[in-house]
Amino acid sequence: MFRCVLFGMGALLSAMGLAAPAIEDAPERFPKSERHDVVIRQDFDLSRSRYFAFDAYVEDPGAVDRGTCYFLSGSGSCGIRFAPSRPGWNRIVVDRALVGRVEGAFDGWSKVRAVKVTFWWSGVRTTKADARNPHAVEETPLAAVVDNRVGGERVTFFSRMCKSFDAAGIPATVIDEADLSAETLSGIRLVALPGYESHRKLKPDGERILEEFAARGGKVLRKTWKGLIAGEDTDGFSEILKKEVPEWAARLDTATAERHARAARAEQACAAAAKVTGEQRWMDCHDPFGPPVDGWDWDRAAKFLAENGFTGMEANLCRAGVAFYDSKVLPVSEKVAERGDQLKAFVAACRKYGLECRAWRVCWNTSHPRFSTPESRKWISNGWGQVSFDGKRHESYLCPSVPENREREIASMCELAAAGVDVISFDYIRYPDRNHCFCDRCRKAFEEAIGETVADWPAAVRSDARLVRLWKMFRDERISYVVEETSRRVRHDFPKVKIVASVVHGDGDGHVKNLGQPWKDWVRRGWLDYVVPMDYFEDADTLRASLREQIRTVGVDKVRPILGPSLWMDDGLNVERLAEQVKICREEGAKGSGLFVY
Repeated sequence: MFRCVLFGMGALLSAMGLAAPAIEDAPERFPKSERHDVVIRQDFDLSRSRYFAFDAYVEDPGAVDRGTCYFLSGSGSCGIRFAPSRPGWNRIVVDRALVGRVEGAFDGWSKVRAVKVTFWWSGVRTTKADARNPHAVEETPLAAVVDNRVGGERVTFFSRMCKSFDAAGIPATVIDEADLSAETLSGIRLVALPGYESHRKLKPDGERILEEFAARGGKVLRKTWKGLIAGEDTDGFSEILKKEVPEWAARLDTATAERHARAARAEQACAAAAKVTGEQRWMDCHDPFGPPVDGWDWDRAAKFLAENGFTGMEANLCRAGVAFYDSKVLPVSEKVAERGDQLKAFVAACRKYGLECRAWRVCWNTSHPRFSTPESRKWISNGWGQVSFDGKRHESYLCPSVPENREREIASMCELAAAGVDVISFDYIRYPDRNHCFCDRCRKAFEEAIGETVADWPAAVRSDARLVRLWKMFRDERISYVVEETSRRVRHDFPKVKIVASVVHGDGDGHVKNLGQPWKDWVRRGWLDYVVPMDYFEDADTLRASLREQIRTVGVDKVRPILGPSLWMDDGLNVERLAEQVKICREEGAKGSGLFVY
């Protein structure tokens, strides 16, 4: 188990700028279960503090999938993810702007009664871990973003607002509506209310406090500004702030100039990187009709990539319940009659410009309602869909225990291979989570597989250690069969076509997440040519640690990570982060990488 050593020598060493000592005498090794907690019971007033820091010790970062720092207030809690990326002690700083879902009756950040640091097992090896020295990071904010989410809502626009202030060079904090007061607004020049259509108005007390704040000379920004998202004008936010607080003009101009200079240097680095030979560089396109750019088709998209140093393009051309080409296996989208066979157009464009042609399929997931069809909706309603642990029908996912569903997955991949592509790519080749599927068909198949009746269904496969192990093996087999049989047929009929899979990072044996995706075994058996871990991390250290574990799992030749700059909140420096991440992939020996998404 984890030891929880509070303050004392650790705090003293931290204050002196020294590392805390390594743990030598932990009585047990982690894990005993999928997670383990270090609970630090101490009162914190975080009403004005955006950042919170603590020291986390991990003997082997590869044995920890991720960490979560939970804040307990009243009878509620909320968490922020973190990643201990180096062996030994890591100084972790979490940003309250990125807090996840609020659970229960959270009494506000001024009344935090404890911090719980949770380490989640990656499914490989064991390790020692600890946490200590929690404290608020001292700061002097000039702006504040009000968090007035209804309990249970996830991070939305207020986190982007904070990112906007960061990009503009204005120190900003997060203040919960419950903590608004003259004291928490002391020294603040501007308060921003994240604007969006469903935005909930402040309660009367909150509005009164902001009126008094404005009467004292403060500014309240109520514009419908969603904060920075990909494609928005970073400089536009600075111009808004200049009008609201003119004395910030010089600070804002300096931050803008520095950001532009850094972005320009990063663009040069990316241009140089694109000239390197001997590696794969591909772009994913999620839209089956080409990039979401006015007037662009597959030909225009392929030409652009070829001219800018990419070696391949990947297109999402079919899902579990629909194809965007003339398929003999799947229901064909009605849009094909209007816009043509997209698989033929995609292959032709790739061939014209010399790009590796990668056909991407979303497995099991019918993506209701946008990509559903009358046929796929009928499959769900007729009982071919997945059922949750508590007996609810999933409206999107098809069950891998249904023979017709399995054969459709295999035949669809073979159909793509027959179209003249270079690579066929599995996506969602897994269960959606550990809570699916517990349908009657899965129960019957499981009981037949183990040769006995499970009386306490489905609780027993969560509580009985022997059945837990057998249930995992059963789930792995359901998904692995599709990968194995696809490989057998494609290797025989189309031996030049490579087979790859987008996989959840870490946990190559499929232990912790229990998604039925033991991708290490798929690579070891030769069913896949390589895996494409979805390494969508914004943090460079986290990417490096994850990539090292993936390479350790299956070997450097079998890993091509895919990076996710389109998923990062864009503050005008995403190109700099991307250049750094491409460099990390090369330093770790990867033979290429992809980008999500066009």
